[in-house]
Amino acid sequence: MKGRLTGGAVGAVFLTLFACGASEPLEDRRIGVIHEVEGEPDVRVPASARASEPFEVRVRTVGGACVRRDDTELEMAGDTVRVTPYDRYLLPRPGLGCIPSDETIAHTVDISFDDAGEVVVVVRGRVDDGSEEVYELEYPVAVTPP
Repeated sequence: MKGRLTGGAVGAVFLTLFACGASEPLEDRRIGVIHEVEGEPDVRVPASARASEPFEVRVRTVGGACVRRDDTELEMAGDTVRVTPYDRYLLPRPGLGCIPSDETIAHTVDISFDDAGEVVVVVRGRVDDGSEEVYELEYPVAVTPP
């Protein structure tokens, strides 16, 4: 038995597809807002590490129904590494909203330095005040010989 769509069914399918496309949220990739625990940034960087062995840096950003994890960028220059967590912000169409939540997003990266010495891990994040202000937090790490 062959099926076919009647004129009314075709219109309903078209309307459904059009409505779904029209209600798709816009996305914006932004530097993440660093989550705080009791007023302190939720960032973990070890105070020391061994040369040539990776160590983990974790940054938690503010998540929620309209925020999801994107990538985490690393920039290395000499004895400094800059960690920048990015998140995807969904910007709903008018009339649609996001449900508030206390979710956080974990951004983790493994970093290693070949030589012993003092290094600095710089974590970049945004302020949670509606502005686009970006700030940097510096964490010294003592890299010991292997």
